[in-house]
Amino acid sequence: MNDQQTGTIYTCPMHPEIMQDKPGNCPKCGMNLVKAEKTADVSHSEIKESEEHSASTSLQHQLQKYTCPMHPHILRDGPGKCPICGMNLEPVAGGAHGSVNHTGMIADFRRRFIVVLILTVPIMLLSEMIQQWLNFKIDFPGAKYVLLGLSSVVYFYGGWPFVKGLVGELRVKNPGMMTLIGFA
Repeated sequence: MNDQQTGTIYTCPMHPEIMQDKPGNCPKCGMNLVKAEKTADVSHSEIKESEEHSASTSLQHQLQKYTCPMHPHILRDGPGKCPICGMNLEPVAGGAHGSVNHTGMIADFRRRFIVVLILTVPIMLLSEMIQQWLNFKIDFPGAKYVLLGLSSVVYFYGGWPFVKGLVGELRVKNPGMMTLIGFA
């Protein structure tokens, strides 16, 4: 039984809107297509229609897929969580680049960056090494505990998406970028 009979869909890891019913290369970037994990059957005619009429808005609405920003080969018919890293699935955009809509993820990372940046200033000022280099002294009872608390907030709040991704990747025994960043 071949892939066309079983309904297997192949997609590009970098361009999840590219869907074919047989292995091959992505027409946009040339990467090898990988099997897409999906939750509903898509018929051969729907795939051909998708390839031929990708600009059609009614077809895009019918075939709205959701993918993981870190694992674009994960395709689902509705929103949810990535089974590998646990990140929220994003809708596949039908824009010129066919990329995933990263707006929510970018806003979250920007908010985390600003909070971490603000908390880094007192951490640096309470650091003994920085005080030694700049020849000043800030000392009060409990300064080391304040430094520990602020540093913990920076690590866990700022790094939570990476720690969550690390746990998800290790849970499925598939270490990747999130594992590398989480350990770092």
